[in-house]
Amino acid sequence: MKYYGKAKIKEIQERDLEYMRCDECNKKINFDNGYYRITTGHGDWGNDSVDSIEHYDICKDCVNDFIIDYMNSDRMQRSDTAYIEVESEVCTKNGDYYDDFEDKLVEDDCCVE
Repeated sequence: MKYYGKAKIKEIQERDLEYMRCDECNKKINFDNGYYRITTGHGDWGNDSVDSIEHYDICKDCVNDFIIDYMNSDRMQRSDTAYIEVESEVCTKNGDYYDDFEDKLVEDDCCVE
């Protein structure tokens, strides 16, 4: 038989995203414009392929230069399995997100309780 002690109340605290900075130019990313989430790495054999994965948050002004620089880098030239993944992200503010297509604030379905 199991005996339980008195219930404890735990407080859950959340922090809202206030701002982001571009990993390339270090300027604040404007929430209305969105940004790009870029993942780079390689799939070469061995444990170093996991260590090669890097994530970047890049503003729209820097994304083209970042991709060109990465494609011309030594990392990309040395490995036949090097990759770059570019995803367009929508900035989150207080549980809501900005819909780029409708230009209005809409409710995020995944955050509805």
